[in-house]
Amino acid sequence: MRNDPFQITDALYGDVRFPPPIADLARRPLMQRLRQVRLSNIDSLDMPGIANISRFEHSLGAAYLASKVGFSSGLDERETLILQAAALIHDTAITPFGHLVEEALQYVKADFNHEVKWSVLLSDATRLNELGGIDTQIFMGRSSGLREWAAKIFGGNGPRFLGVILDAIQGRGKFGQCIASDLDLDNLDNLTRIAFHMGLRPDPELPIRLSESMSVVEEDGEVSFEQSAIDDIKAWSRLRHSVYEHLMPAPADFCGKLMLLFSTVEAFRNGVLDRTTSWMLTDSDFVHRLRHSDLANIRETVERWLIADLWDSTELMWFRGPVPSLPEILSFVEQISRTLGRQCFGYRIKDKRNRQINIRLISGSRVKLGQNSDSWLFGVASPVRKPFVSEDLRKISRLVEEAFGATGAPANRVEAALFE
Repeated sequence: MRNDPFQITDALYGDVRFPPPIADLARRPLMQRLRQVRLSNIDSLDMPGIANISRFEHSLGAAYLASKVGFSSGLDERETLILQAAALIHDTAITPFGHLVEEALQYVKADFNHEVKWSVLLSDATRLNELGGIDTQIFMGRSSGLREWAAKIFGGNGPRFLGVILDAIQGRGKFGQCIASDLDLDNLDNLTRIAFHMGLRPDPELPIRLSESMSVVEEDGEVSFEQSAIDDIKAWSRLRHSVYEHLMPAPADFCGKLMLLFSTVEAFRNGVLDRTTSWMLTDSDFVHRLRHSDLANIRETVERWLIADLWDSTELMWFRGPVPSLPEILSFVEQISRTLGRQCFGYRIKDKRNRQINIRLISGSRVKLGQNSDSWLFGVASPVRKPFVSEDLRKISRLVEEAFGATGAPANRVEAALFE
């Protein structure tokens, strides 16, 4: 591996330079796979600007923001390196199409978790047989390179420091709240980057300022913010609302997610995809496997999605109340299919437009900003070429309320008319 720094020109931050250890880690197979995995959970039709942002681009952005935290917190060189490494690799255990395939695994109640993924990413060429041989080859026939990198950078202390990095990714230890909390480096870059590519014209300095205002409290690992950051946190919350106001109710993208989920769930159910190893695929390899399935319902659904021949779908409906689990949704849409007399599939998204943020200030006081939502969005689609009519919507709405104890939540003119 090369041992030189490298410079990128980032869409948000301009020219960014990374030190040799981070440059080395960015070139390892576990990171290079992320060049072929989207940041968005679908190849967006409604917002083409976000269709092909890679997780690699986002991960580099998060690592850049981590360098700003190190500067403001007075961390030493090794601590800054650990924080940057955690920010860089935080997404390397992601499934194809991000959280979409993870949700498909939830639909089928797959007993699969991030610990399994990290055990594979920690494997190297000398340990492949312990973890299933070729199944641990992350990308292009290579193992992840993570353990090898840690040995190169930290020598005999590699396993110990690698443990600190992995703890941070999972929200533990001194740096955990920088990577996984209400307001962390991951969502600072993620949200602003999506807003930028979406065309919302966010302030590119906003995530930098918030990162610089972070202070790592060594005693408990909780992040504190400077008092002056409150206005920026409010601005970030407004940006979050705007981003998800566009993302959540986008009709073509919602239907596309639903179609890809249906194909993936059917593939898991029928053994087309292995539940424990398919997460290592890239987006394109994942779609290739679905497209070449012997099962027509899987193959044809994916091909229709790829050419934007979308299923007929309902208007999206907002509800209030406890969010049903995805296995509950899967069972529920079988009831909808029987009621409407045609095959249907459904999907729900918890309202992400609003979130309560509990901020600790460097002074020791706390500030709560925003509020959590009890709303969720639900839609149904069918491969049968037949539009859903108002009576279908009323039946579905009534079934949702009965099955989940939900109440209709008017969110726009169309939905308000439905729930009058």
